Amino acid sequence: MTKKKMYCLISVVITLSLVLGCISCAPKAAAPAEKPAAKRTVTVTVGALLDESGPTATSTLPGVYGLRDFNDYVNKKGGLDWSGGKVIVQVEEYDNRYDPSLSLPAYEKWAARGIPLIITHQSTDNLGLKDRAARDQIVILTLSPTSGALMPPGWVFATYPSYADSFTGFLDWVKKTWDWKGKGTPRVATLTWDTAYGKAHMCAVDYAKEIGIDYVGTEYTTTLPTDITPQVTRLKAMKADYVFTQAVTPIAVYLKDFKRLGFNGRLVVGLNTGLSEWIPIAGVDTAAGTLSVKGLTMISAEPEDSRYMKKAREVTEFLGVTRDLRALTFYPNGTSGIMLIQDIIVRALDKVGDPDKVTGKVLYDTLLETKKYDTLGATMPLSYDETQRRGSMGIRMYEAQPDGNVTMIQDWMVVHDALKHYPECAK
Repeated sequence: MTKKKMYCLISVVITLSLVLGCISCAPKAAAPAEKPAAKRTVTVTVGALLDESGPTATSTLPGVYGLRDFNDYVNKKGGLDWSGGKVIVQVEEYDNRYDPSLSLPAYEKWAARGIPLIITHQSTDNLGLKDRAARDQIVILTLSPTSGALMPPGWVFATYPSYADSFTGFLDWVKKTWDWKGKGTPRVATLTWDTAYGKAHMCAVDYAKEIGIDYVGTEYTTTLPTDITPQVTRLKAMKADYVFTQAVTPIAVYLKDFKRLGFNGRLVVGLNTGLSEWIPIAGVDTAAGTLSVKGLTMISAEPEDSRYMKKAREVTEFLGVTRDLRALTFYPNGTSGIMLIQDIIVRALDKVGDPDKVTGKVLYDTLLETKKYDTLGATMPLSYDETQRRGSMGIRMYEAQPDGNVTMIQDWMVVHDALKHYPECAK
């Protein structure tokens, strides 16, 4: 082979090497981009144990209406937004007629299905299901903040202070507003049901003495009394200035017998006990001066231009339902509860990405992460942590007026933590 041919061959080899090398070094074509996951609508189901036809239905049903309305409103608009699309919160209601023997079978059916959260509205259910809920890792969001169910902290959560907490708030209000120089020491008594609910504040009566108020005695009635002459006679002998009650249905009977028997002590109705709805029954003159302690806004006294009232009007008008909202004292109880549930379900879905993974434990952890959740003023903003199961520790005070209206006489005030201060309250 001549030198000239050899040089040509070498040149060809070098050229091929360079070309092949460049080809191998060339950037590879990018893989086709993955299509984003399609948005979808999913459903998360929760249970609700409610007295819709039993002895406490008068206070429960307004809350049920609020729960239904605010949930139906969102669902009929297509659901709540989450990172994967939309979510429908389905609430399965069960009317237990205030009978705890009916609640347990319903709870067990939901537990077997893996329902992650159950709404309750009765002290007996909260106390009876507390340990089971912890065992089964099912969140209970109660619209009835029973002291013994909330301490020690477990799987039962409430949106506002316990009955015992609110009682101490009432006593603080008495201390602040009482005419100590002109009237001496104020005297406080209790007239209530002999039930877990009726006595839920009793563990905190010692707080009265601690702040200089005389607690002078306790009287009990049946759930549906027709005459309480013996009890009123004893209250008169006690010279009680204020008579606190955690009863629900007998308010009109209490007020009428107070007037009939000439007792001038002021009735004070506690949490989850209505006031506005009893004024027409008791009579405007008879009810005037009656006080109410509320961990929720009282809708009968809520300004029309408030955020809460505007939303309630928007919801009911959209749904086409006719409700005398002003008469539904506990409408905000249901609305604040369902708004919180909707919020934690959305946040839980954003974390786990699948409705089947929204377990009780996931909702439990999400609740503990909740800080200053805004209920549009239905309650004070809600916050939870490892030691606190009451989202708000605030109450308002209301008073029935001579014209039949109810007005707020004390805006949100933070109450004494009775559950931590009195061990008896945690039982």
